[in-house]
Amino acid sequence: MGATGKAAKARLARTRLAAGLMLTAALPALAGCPARVRLTDKELAPFLQAMNEVDRAALGFTAIEPTADIRLEHASGKTYDAMLHVVGNTRRTIAFVERGGRFFWVGEQEEHEGPRMFDTPDGRRHEHVFITYETVAMSGVPLGKLDVQYEGPDRELAGRKVLTLQDVRPVLTAWARSSSP
Repeated sequence: MGATGKAAKARLARTRLAAGLMLTAALPALAGCPARVRLTDKELAPFLQAMNEVDRAALGFTAIEPTADIRLEHASGKTYDAMLHVVGNTRRTIAFVERGGRFFWVGEQEEHEGPRMFDTPDGRRHEHVFITYETVAMSGVPLGKLDVQYEGPDRELAGRKVLTLQDVRPVLTAWARSSSP
């Protein structure tokens, strides 16, 4: 597969993940949706413990705010056993596997939405940054390697094939400041 084909495949994977994240926001309206939980619920404790065993901040992931809408999905026949769908200041999915009665964090994707709009074949969207890290195959990103993607009108960021946290942190900081009251 050539470079163009790989880029198209990566865009398709990000688009699918973005669609999944947007679906996460609509979960309350769907029948049979994952169960809503709060950060203080005992049911969430094993997942929070698994998350605390990983230096998620070093990977660029932010803390889950206490008021976030959190849904717990128990999976079967997937590469993960449970997934948290979180909608708050950012949107994210956090995957876990169960081994020996314990849950282990195996990956996360966090989407930061920016203020500017841009046109896509599917309509107008906000610019966004995706930060993804996986230890099991879920979305097609390289395993054990941080994947940072930007989609939007910023030509400097959009034109780069490889982005790092250092590249996007100033943008994320500016976005956070612009959304603060």
